[in-house]
Amino acid sequence: MKKIKEKISKKIISFLVINITSFYLIIFILLSLKNNLFNLLKLDLFISSFMINFRSYFLNNLFIFITNLADRISVILISIIIFTYLYKKKDKFDSYFYLINIIVGLILVESLKNIIKRLRPENQLVDMLNYSFPSGHTTFATIIALSIYFIYKDLFKEKLKSKYLMIIFIYPILIGFSRIFLNVHWLTDVIAGFSLGIFIVTFTYLIMNIFFENKKIKK
Repeated sequence: MKKIKEKISKKIISFLVINITSFYLIIFILLSLKNNLFNLLKLDLFISSFMINFRSYFLNNLFIFITNLADRISVILISIIIFTYLYKKKDKFDSYFYLINIIVGLILVESLKNIIKRLRPENQLVDMLNYSFPSGHTTFATIIALSIYFIYKDLFKEKLKSKYLMIIFIYPILIGFSRIFLNVHWLTDVIAGFSLGIFIVTFTYLIMNIFFENKKIKK
């Protein structure tokens, strides 16, 4: 019993560390951009200009296709499928866990965009009318991927979990890169999107597990 409690405590601490780190990374980026620290603005401008050199008919259309895999319609469809599947399996914990992550993500992304009001890069390959920070596509791709990881990670042996995590995260990484390639986001917008997605999912996971008396962490 003592070993089980220690194992649960270690997992809670590790998730908490990840959660706090992702939160402070967002704050760090915001403060650095606002006060022009660590040359982040110059880095954003350099990456934006650099990516333009690789444009071609094939790559442009490839990354437009990839980025559309995390647009609003795609996120809604993916979420309906995942939520319905989990709910029909009578796994209410996981279905509500996923739904809460998406709803919180929507609220925070829209709130941050309208509070910060950061303009997007010029020379976009696709027209985007709203504000830039953070990347909503990257945030939701991270939320979807990480939610799926937490829901199904216990089906894999300990040695395979890291590989499973790497495969799952190909999706948000490709989405994030596509946003930079299409020049609709700055690099720091995408990093903030990753961080926000991680923060939301780990926070929800911790709160729900504490509320349900470590239902998932015990596994």
